[in-house]
Amino acid sequence: MARSLVSMISLNVILALAAMVIVLFSLGVSSKLPPTCYGACAEFPECTTHCKILGLMTGKCLQDFCCCFG
Repeated sequence: MARSLVSMISLNVILALAAMVIVLFSLGVSSKLPPTCYGACAEFPECTTHCKILGLMTGKCLQDFCCCFG
């Protein structure tokens, strides 16, 4: 009886740890999404402002394209 109780507790702990690892991994992957580029920087001279209006964190001109992050 005691042995099966210990094995059940161990199994629950292992499953909880596995679930935590999966959640943490998925959060890490989602935070590394590539930027979304909307057009030439000539079209969007205020790239950061344009991105913030769209609800994104920040924007930057990359190789003459206005790209939004976050």
